[in-house]
Amino acid sequence: MSNWLHDLYDTMKRSEKEMLIRRSGSTQEGKNEKIRSGQSYLYKRYGMESEVMEVRFKDKITGAFLNQALLTAMKRYPYFNTKLVEKDGDFYIVQNEQSMIARRTKELARLGHISCGYHLIDITYYGYSIYISFHHALCDGRGVMPFIETLIYYYCDLKYGRKPVPEGVRLADDPLLPGETDDPFLQEYDFDGKKMFVNIAADMRDALGVPNTFKNCVKSMNLPYSREFSEKSLTENAQYISEIHLYNSGTTGLGINMISCGENFVLDFKQNFQSDKYVRAFCEELEKLGIAYTVSDRIPFVTPGDSIIKR
Repeated sequence: MSNWLHDLYDTMKRSEKEMLIRRSGSTQEGKNEKIRSGQSYLYKRYGMESEVMEVRFKDKITGAFLNQALLTAMKRYPYFNTKLVEKDGDFYIVQNEQSMIARRTKELARLGHISCGYHLIDITYYGYSIYISFHHALCDGRGVMPFIETLIYYYCDLKYGRKPVPEGVRLADDPLLPGETDDPFLQEYDFDGKKMFVNIAADMRDALGVPNTFKNCVKSMNLPYSREFSEKSLTENAQYISEIHLYNSGTTGLGINMISCGENFVLDFKQNFQSDKYVRAFCEELEKLGIAYTVSDRIPFVTPGDSIIKR
């Protein structure tokens, strides 16, 4: 009798999963949307650590304005109001019936956990900072950045008064761009296997022919940099922002993230050891080149692993 009930329960759960997978995907109109580009980030033994974008403001964060801005911004990004459904070891994106809420806390939620409504994006704030946690299985840094820009624009609009829309910021009523929810791994691509590449995380959207997709397109390759590129001006949308940082736990050795914020670059040296010798060596090189810089105090952080599957 117990085996019969157990089999019936499994059949019902499988039927529910299949219905969810058929009913929606990154958008309400999507269906059968299996995770491919971010698949490798779903099976880590202790879960994939959250990537966190910290936006530090010059004034303390107002939670009511942030939640209102979040509600407005999410109208433009249906693919972030999602969750994952597992079926036969594969994971599918489906729409999430729970709305995203910005919470005042120092603790970061485990993405995919009930504490954040099973979302793979979570918004928290404390003091002067807004924290945007995201899962690499869903998107990468460039994929989430348009959402962050929209969120920050609406927050500043509410907190500081009506502001003109900066160039490139997507508004709540703007339509999705062509290919914005495309998966870049639906087809094979040719490449020169004999070519040597240095270990730099690079954005492959243009090379894969999906320039607008939000999904993960980070690969390791060489860093293209030219005099023409260096002479381009940096865009400013940072009148009220002091710093932006990007970090995650799980770094082995040393890693560096670089973000432009207004007229400055912010470089985060991520490392799992105590010595500051690499930071000091970098600063010495900046001094030799006559480049002005400031160094912050050490920023200790722990980003939790996800709670997508039982391990």
